Amino acid sequence: MAERVDRIILLFDAHKLDISDEFRRVIEGMRGYDDKIRIVLNKADMVDHQQLMRVYGALMWYVLISLIY
Repeated sequence: MAERVDRIILLFDAHKLDISDEFRRVIEGMRGYDDKIRIVLNKADMVDHQQLMRVYGALMWYVLISLIY
């Protein structure tokens, strides 16, 4: 189905530092469509700057690793 859409939007809760198994499977299933993926950090205004950077860094690292390998 991913080949038929223009954008893939993934919502991630900024309160969570870990990535659920379900979210991991979704990211891994999007391999090959990384140019269409946009990630939204939901509730980002509810966490402080340091926690937001920690969550962002962890999420970007995992997404990068998942899409490359």
